[in-house]
Amino acid sequence: MTETDIHPIAQQDDLPPEPAGGRPYTRAQRAAMCIRGRTVLVSAAAGSGKTAVLTERIIRMLKGDSEHDPMSISRMLIVTFTKAAAGELKTRIAAALSDAIAADPGNAHLCRQLLLLSSANIGTIDSFFAQPVRTHFAKLGLPASLRHADEAELAPLYTDVMNRVVDDMYAECTQSIRACRQDGDFLHLIDAILPLRDSSDPTDPFLSLYRKLIALPEGVDSLLLYAERMRGEADGDFFASIVGARLLSGAREEIGLLCRRTERACKEMETDPVLSLRYLPAFDADAALFRSLLRITEHGSYQEIADALSRVSFTKLGTVRATESAPRKEYMKDLRQKNKDRLKKITERLFAFTQEELSTQLRECANTCGALHRILSAFDRILAEEKIARGVCDFSDMPRYLLRLLENPDGTPSPLAMQFREEYDAVFIDEYQDVNRLQDRIFAHIGGNHRFMVGDIKQSIYGFREAEPAVFAALRAKLPPATGPATAAPDGCSVFMSANFRCDPNIIRFVNLVCAYTFAACPESIGYTQDDDLICGKALPSSDYVSPPVTLLLAEQPLQPQEGTEPIFLDADEAEAELVAQRICTMIGKERLANGALIRPGDIAVLVQAQSHADRLIALLTERGVPVSSPSYSNVLESAEMKVLLSLLEVLNNPRTDLSLSELLVCPAFGISFTLDELVTVRKGVGQEHALYDALLLTGEQPQNPLGEKCKRFCTWLSARRADTVSLAADRLLRTLSNDPVARRLTATPAFTALYDSACAYVRRAWNGLYGFLNYFRRLCDAGEGGVSEAANAEGAVSVMTIHKSKGLEFPVCFVFCCGKRFNLKDNTSPILFSKRIGAAVRSYDPETLERRDTVVRGVIADEILDQLIEERMRLLYVALTRAKERLYVSAAVTNPEKEADTAADAWTGDRSNTLAARTFLTWILSALHLHPEALEAGGCVKAETYKNVLPRPDIRVDITTRQSPDSPAAGPSPFDYASLAEEAPELCRDSLTLAAVPAKIAASLLRPNFLDSCILYHTEEGSFDGMENGKEDDSMQAQTEESIRRRLELMQSEKQDFSYLLSQNKRPTAVDLGNAAHRFLQFCDYAQVEAHGVRAETERLVKEGFLDPHTAAILNQRQAEAFFHSDLYRRIRASADVRREVRFTSFLPLRNFTANPELQNLLGDRTLYVQGSIDLLLENSDGALHICDYKTDAVTPEERENPALLTAHMTERHGHQLRQYAAAVRRMYGDRDITVGIYSLPLGKEIPIDLSPE
Repeated sequence: MTETDIHPIAQQDDLPPEPAGGRPYTRAQRAAMCIRGRTVLVSAAAGSGKTAVLTERIIRMLKGDSEHDPMSISRMLIVTFTKAAAGELKTRIAAALSDAIAADPGNAHLCRQLLLLSSANIGTIDSFFAQPVRTHFAKLGLPASLRHADEAELAPLYTDVMNRVVDDMYAECTQSIRACRQDGDFLHLIDAILPLRDSSDPTDPFLSLYRKLIALPEGVDSLLLYAERMRGEADGDFFASIVGARLLSGAREEIGLLCRRTERACKEMETDPVLSLRYLPAFDADAALFRSLLRITEHGSYQEIADALSRVSFTKLGTVRATESAPRKEYMKDLRQKNKDRLKKITERLFAFTQEELSTQLRECANTCGALHRILSAFDRILAEEKIARGVCDFSDMPRYLLRLLENPDGTPSPLAMQFREEYDAVFIDEYQDVNRLQDRIFAHIGGNHRFMVGDIKQSIYGFREAEPAVFAALRAKLPPATGPATAAPDGCSVFMSANFRCDPNIIRFVNLVCAYTFAACPESIGYTQDDDLICGKALPSSDYVSPPVTLLLAEQPLQPQEGTEPIFLDADEAEAELVAQRICTMIGKERLANGALIRPGDIAVLVQAQSHADRLIALLTERGVPVSSPSYSNVLESAEMKVLLSLLEVLNNPRTDLSLSELLVCPAFGISFTLDELVTVRKGVGQEHALYDALLLTGEQPQNPLGEKCKRFCTWLSARRADTVSLAADRLLRTLSNDPVARRLTATPAFTALYDSACAYVRRAWNGLYGFLNYFRRLCDAGEGGVSEAANAEGAVSVMTIHKSKGLEFPVCFVFCCGKRFNLKDNTSPILFSKRIGAAVRSYDPETLERRDTVVRGVIADEILDQLIEERMRLLYVALTRAKERLYVSAAVTNPEKEADTAADAWTGDRSNTLAARTFLTWILSALHLHPEALEAGGCVKAETYKNVLPRPDIRVDITTRQSPDSPAAGPSPFDYASLAEEAPELCRDSLTLAAVPAKIAASLLRPNFLDSCILYHTEEGSFDGMENGKEDDSMQAQTEESIRRRLELMQSEKQDFSYLLSQNKRPTAVDLGNAAHRFLQFCDYAQVEAHGVRAETERLVKEGFLDPHTAAILNQRQAEAFFHSDLYRRIRASADVRREVRFTSFLPLRNFTANPELQNLLGDRTLYVQGSIDLLLENSDGALHICDYKTDAVTPEERENPALLTAHMTERHGHQLRQYAAAVRRMYGDRDITVGIYSLPLGKEIPIDLSPE
């Protein structure tokens, strides 16, 4: 089947017949659904519909068939890697069950499955691992209150324990000469990894190795296995060892590459009369030399190969005379020198030792593994004791604990593992390419022969999380392929799903030609076969549809103009960013997708290897009016706003930190800001010996000084705020700052939200102080967790993200940016190198000369790590290229076009050494195109565009007319976790019980006067107060208490439920759900489209483009929506100067304002409530007046229809307070303007004016 075969494969005899009228599936998909009773591994290519297949297999097993009884979802285990994937799978199962029940209403079994779905075992791998560990905590010797701790909390513990272990071993070494001899391996190890002048933390290499080891089933004890094997191999033939076999294989690949390069050069020179005379004899001799070396590597010993390499000599090249023309002369000279250098490097790194020296190196490496085991086993033991004492664990602990429960000492399944096998009839594991050996062994014990594993080894890109694609590769090699139940082996089988339903045909062709070249170099680790080629299964828009070619944008280094001339062209990197920015700007709102819709910013994604690569492009797009959204933490953490906020907190903690204080004071957003000249004047006025803060204090005491009053005002303010740091927890301190007139402007940013969320998490751990919080937040930042994720805004922003974050996503238009950037390959330079196949190694250390040099073992491990890193980059490129649905652009900066062309010319499919030598995506892409030049011809799948002299074009801009208020923060702080607080607090006083029930966050729509009195159960010495006078109890106390609890739960769970939740509960849409449907339609609909094509057509468009899901569209009241576009309000919208929809805002309000109880007011003190809201519609007239409108679906009674005044009074009573919050928020954004407010009643089809007179 070729990539143009877009229809499902015809049904075969060994597959059961498909139900009439059902969705058509390919043969591979149907095989994956139907094969039962054995282990099944599904290799599901990108865009192959694996989630749909997984869902359908589950549904079919729940239904049963003529050969199988129906299963229960309670007897299935379904695990994924992320919460989002688990949630999506659960939603799909709920929808499929609902559809099945609708088709068979009387099926009680299916109805029961829908009820059981909410408690089914569908979740992440981490959550599943934690369940049995928590159940059997006593058997493992763990505390019942065990909780997960984050990286920021555990990092100091890890460092402290490792320092103690290393210090203790140093102390032992100094006690006696005998002890020093015993611990010689330890001292040698420390000397080998820590140079004398190295100030780095000595614990870092040990901790890095420890994290790798605990992902293995044997854990730290695997070091003993490595040591034992190396000692045994040291006494035998070197090439029989794992290290020797890897070295020999690598040497053959390298020498084979040199031989092929030279032979190809010889063939090329035969057609050049000059080079054939001057250079060809030397190249022929070189080729003969390399062939002889290859023959020696086939059967020779290490010493024989080393001797042969040591005797190598090259014939001198002839001289090309000045009068002779040879265009390829320099290329050939350079190629020969590279060949000589490469052979010399092989000789010096790997073949410069005797057999005895190699044996010594293997024994020393075994001793190193033993010394490392001594350190890390002690560390592991003490760390476990500390964690148990603190009642904490991290995510890496759970699989280790679980394996202890599931596996007997001899490696056989334990009784608990057999119990799991009896409990689950089917075990489904998604993204199996990302498991490691430890996780694989756990699933093997639990799943037995009824595991269903789905993954794609070509998308295994999480090696930094200890994912092992070799596990998936081994399973694929072990399990024979099957096309249906009849061809499935009884012990297990594999199924290839290669049909891609996402990408256009030309994208499929391009991905296949690139990946067939790159993956062919990895036959063992990836095992790419013809079955792995993508097949286009996408239904095309029409029979005459022409798939856009993949566009290759190459920005070359410009020609340098003479000094003093204009213009100065952009360099290659800047030119690439400029080219992509121009291309994005010219397509938005002008070019169309296959469905005819204009391209919007939300249709476009830019993918990069590292977020920093996109900084220049983001700046260019922002300057030109293109909204950009990035899910990177670094945007917030590295923003100027975050730096100023941290400076503010640093100053509050210690005002005598001059750098932080000066950064704060020169910030214009700070309420008492100084110019740089003013700060210099303040410092000079009192002398350089004083800290800046002392200078401000002294200047403030000088009334005659022009800056005295300002300095005094700042010092007075700082003194008051520093007093707050003593009495307030970190989260309350931040809330206080958000209400402070001096600091308020600094807090109206996403950076403040990040700080506030982290402060809430910090306080939940029963910690309080500012100093501790600053340290905690720094550790979060170091771990990459201290930010807020700014998710891509589908309706109006170009998504810029790393390739890792794009996995699982798709976009109509995709740019793979900075393909000319070199890979980051630092993992093979660590002081301790580790390979899961070979073991650990350090440099050899000579105590007399203090010299450190690489050993053969370390060199082989370094090469293996490098190969693994390069192979992961291949898979990363595959993921990037398969995100685009219709248009794919690949861009790169080319600083040396001739070199790139020569490198591509060396390409040879299956040439592992040459392919792995690439250091950029561009090298692989150009090499693949060199092998397939037809792809660049007319009608081919690729169009290459090369630009040499690129000038900036700031005039190319995008005008986004519908925008969100810039004052609206992206997200608010997360709500408090009351359950965690209650569990961790050993004892709560009476007032604490009351305060624990106070909500920290609420939607503006839920605010009511004195609402706390209906949801807070206030405890007094005499009893409890729940909105009653003086705490007196009466017969209604119990009822009111129940109502209090109900109201509290509503507030804590006030987030709107989506329709996936609605489906999972199998409920009919409520009034709230109908209202949400109307709100979403009015938020996203295109007014012009509705006017041109009507509401129904616009609804279908919104569903097609992902703004509405089908269930939302199905319950949308079309009549009410159509009435909206014939209303006076709509006419007012079209006449407005500016129209904004879904304007979000946040604010902090005093909690004491929402209770009438004086005692509760006193108890609440200055605590504040975090309020979030979203204004449905904000109109600005030409005179600057503003109008706020809120959509409501409240039922209207006949009396209200007849009496507009009554209707207005009722609406004001219900929603007046909410609208006052909206008006206050608008005033904060726009200042003091004329504001009117109205409610648009969808049932009535008209707007009701609301009077905002004070209550």
